Amino acid sequence: MAQIRHSHFGGNVVLTRDSLTDAYAYHETLEEIDFSNIRFPGGGVTEAQTWENGGLHRMFGKPMDPKDEKYTLTIREMLDFAEKNGKSVSIVTPTFQFYDKVEGHFDTRGFNAYLAELSKAISEYPSVKITNFEIGNEYWGSKEWGSLQPDEYGRIANAEISAINGMINEVWGDRPADDRPGIGIQAGVQWKAEQNADGTWTAVGPRHSQEIINEITTENRALVSAIFQHSYPDANDLTTKINWAINPMRVFQEATGFSDDIQLIISEFNIGENTAVGTQQAAAWINAFSKLIEAGVDAVDHWGISYDWLSNKFYDTKFSPSESDGGAIVTIATPMGQLYDIAERHLIGKSSVKNTEVSDWVEQSGDIQTNGFSEKNQKVVFFYNQTDEDTSIYLSSISSNYHVSTYHIIPADSPYSTWYDESMSKTPLPGQIADARGDMKVVSGPGGTFDGELAPNEIVVVVISDSKRDLFIEGAHNVTDPRTGMVNDAFQGANGNDVLYGHVGNDRIFGSGGKNVIAGGKGNDILLAGDHGDLILSDGGIDNVRGGRGSDMLLFSSAKGRLQSTAVGGAGNDLFIVMPDANVDILDFAPGDLISFGGAFKSKVQLQNATRIDGADLHISMPGGGEVKIAGGSNIMFDLYLYNIDFLQQSERYSLSNRYLKGFSDFQISEAIKLTFEAKFATNFYFENLSRIIDSVGGIGSDLDEDPNVAPLDEGKVVYGSASADQLWGTAHSDKIYGMSGNDKIYGAAGDDELSGNHGHDIVFGGLGDDVIYGGTGFDRLYGGAGNDEINGGDGNDFINGDAGSDRILGGSGQDTIFGGIDSDIVHGGYGSDRIFGGYGSDRLSGNQGNDYVHGGWGNDQIYGGLGSDTLAGAAGNDNLFGGFGDDVLFSGYGDDQSHGGIGNDLIHGQHGNDRLYGEGGNDTLRGGLGNDRLSGGAGIDHLYGGPGRDIFQFKLGDSKPGAFDKVYDFRTGVDIIDLSTIDSNINRPSSQSLKICQRPEANALWFLSEDGGTYVCADVNGDRNADFVIFLPGVTNSDNIDIIF
Repeated sequence: MAQIRHSHFGGNVVLTRDSLTDAYAYHETLEEIDFSNIRFPGGGVTEAQTWENGGLHRMFGKPMDPKDEKYTLTIREMLDFAEKNGKSVSIVTPTFQFYDKVEGHFDTRGFNAYLAELSKAISEYPSVKITNFEIGNEYWGSKEWGSLQPDEYGRIANAEISAINGMINEVWGDRPADDRPGIGIQAGVQWKAEQNADGTWTAVGPRHSQEIINEITTENRALVSAIFQHSYPDANDLTTKINWAINPMRVFQEATGFSDDIQLIISEFNIGENTAVGTQQAAAWINAFSKLIEAGVDAVDHWGISYDWLSNKFYDTKFSPSESDGGAIVTIATPMGQLYDIAERHLIGKSSVKNTEVSDWVEQSGDIQTNGFSEKNQKVVFFYNQTDEDTSIYLSSISSNYHVSTYHIIPADSPYSTWYDESMSKTPLPGQIADARGDMKVVSGPGGTFDGELAPNEIVVVVISDSKRDLFIEGAHNVTDPRTGMVNDAFQGANGNDVLYGHVGNDRIFGSGGKNVIAGGKGNDILLAGDHGDLILSDGGIDNVRGGRGSDMLLFSSAKGRLQSTAVGGAGNDLFIVMPDANVDILDFAPGDLISFGGAFKSKVQLQNATRIDGADLHISMPGGGEVKIAGGSNIMFDLYLYNIDFLQQSERYSLSNRYLKGFSDFQISEAIKLTFEAKFATNFYFENLSRIIDSVGGIGSDLDEDPNVAPLDEGKVVYGSASADQLWGTAHSDKIYGMSGNDKIYGAAGDDELSGNHGHDIVFGGLGDDVIYGGTGFDRLYGGAGNDEINGGDGNDFINGDAGSDRILGGSGQDTIFGGIDSDIVHGGYGSDRIFGGYGSDRLSGNQGNDYVHGGWGNDQIYGGLGSDTLAGAAGNDNLFGGFGDDVLFSGYGDDQSHGGIGNDLIHGQHGNDRLYGEGGNDTLRGGLGNDRLSGGAGIDHLYGGPGRDIFQFKLGDSKPGAFDKVYDFRTGVDIIDLSTIDSNINRPSSQSLKICQRPEANALWFLSEDGGTYVCADVNGDRNADFVIFLPGVTNSDNIDIIF
């Protein structure tokens, strides 16, 4: 099976419209996607550039202003860009202008003049790889020249082959064969057919190819290394149109004189204009791309990259100014562009696979277009719902030993262009505009945690990876409709060295195992490092950044402006790098940590003058307008310079950079360099190489004699407030602070503190260390800070946030709002109707008394409602939910959860994952949702809904009785199962016997009764032939395929 290579992801540049200059559309598009090869100077414009009209003079001349009406991208600009960015280049040579159709004469002198200028330019960039010289563009039609017959093109090609080969010998000399460019000619036309006498149609491309071949000498055939073709297949007839492109190329493979390993190259590829739009167009592209790979095509250069008006463009450059972020955004991906980005990142090295193999990886329902690709330790599947009904993708059966990422793309309509619907799905008529868009959500983590619905015209890409593989996971670069929340991603890495980048949206990113590069991008993100020393970049937005147990490098960029982020370095010796106009609160700056201010301070005195103390905290006013707060850092005010690496010698900065960056792969370093530029980390300093970042942020030489160290700290103290509103601060050691009366503010700072608000509406900050915090009476706001804290709200309606660490929290009496925060917490709401949020970690949450709302958040949580009518939400993770007493509502969320209603009339939603739902006492309603669920109503009259997936409905003898029976509303015969394995068919005998199925009521048997628009499942267990057990299946009228476990 053919393997996908870098060469399959090339692109065209159009010299009269595309600029490689910063901030112009084509350049910015290449900041998001990548082309291994760039075809220059493009398509039809190649033939339009002549000496007479000045086009070739401009192409070989000096760079021009892109705003010039005669703008032309020069070949030297193209070669310079290729050299700096590691791209290869293929060059299209003109044909029409050098051929006299009347005389049948080729202008050898004129073509050699062209080659002379071409070779001169190429010689100035010897390191650039020229892959091929492609002779001519579309012989069958040119706006300026009309058309050539295939034999005419063959004669031109024969003349140019010899001349180009001479130039190659002159410029490349004795270089190895792999270094020398190839020479390629066009295959027969791919879009044209002739009608036969019987009404059928025959493509003329193969015949044209043969006519071209007839004009090529045997000597020159041996010099041809590639056959070029263009392909714009109709989205509604892909197979036919792909064959029309491939078959003319095959003629050259079969002809004598050509190389046995001649390459097949599609130098212009896109979906046919006005044959599909939006996500349908994207799905057609990956389908057609797969067919090209299967046909043995060696390279593909894509066409229609970034345009204002075009129905089949990869990137849109015409949109409302409200979407441009003040002019910073000049191009936005269409769904086809988004899918190209995913494919280019994930498919290199893989081969396409049959749909039967894909069905072994991922279960699905409905008629879904499927394109699968695979290599040894990763599989990628593109799903597109081409129907008018919802379909489902079942990933919950994938082992948790694998890592799974899902990229869900939906049509999106911009709220800023109310006159136009960018979520359009109807194919436009010829000449109509098609500015289609899509928004994308990325969810990733261990296998077995996700099932998803796919609405009509939606796409989901599933990436299944060995958990030890290095991963690259990124969210959408831009958002079209912020109202949907689609771009708010939630993903975590695996056990390799990963690159995780959220881009836009409020993302949650967790590094997990390995050494990771993590960046949130725009939006208010939560960025969590793993435990092996990660590099985290916090740019636009209010981010919550937390390092792990390793020594992390945490960067805060100038793109943040006035937005204030928080940072916890965690264990390890961490390095905080803050650009001069960024705003950051560092909550746990500790001995062994280091800091850089981006070279903002040139001396110890300048740094000292910029610092001030506010309570226990140290504030640094940055010259660029930003501010850094070091919580509990007041004691190091006069020794801060000892932690500042900007003042170290260059050799020491190199040593530090190597320490923090050791273990990252070359790919991670290269991606991190891109991220630093995108996030404006280079506003004040130019990072030529991330391994020299420490040199860049400092770079001023040392004015100190000391090495970084830690100053001595003061002892802890005992502080009592007054009857007024006090502000009380602790030290870096273990303090005891009591607010007494009044509305107090208490700051624990570092150390294991004991803090009590006592009377009044108090605000208490634990800070660093394992603190004990008591709110007392009043409406208090209590913050644990870093460390494993114990917090008691006391009386009143309190707000409590455990923050970082594994905390124990009791709300006390009153209607409290409690956040467990990061790590695994134990939370009890106490008396009153409380709102409890577990946050990150595997939490144990209990509402206790009152009508509570309890939300687990991330992690495998234990959630208890207690007394009252509670609402429980498991959210992410494999959770256990217990409603307790009262009429409760339970939402299992993502993961394989267990939900127990307890006593009362409960409503239980399984939602995502393979869940177990137990109604227990009361008249309950159970809804399984997505996944293969197990539902048990328990006592009472219960209503059960399995939802999509293969569900099992489990019953015990007393669960469903005549006159008070349960109903299973969406039972699907042949799919779902009824489990009666606990029911003894004869309760009068000591041992347990299984029920037998009979056609009518019998003793100690089970039978079906079709009535009331459904089927009753009845069983007798005492021998009187009357039903002791009954369940009803509405809508099931045929009992033949009802599966039962006895």
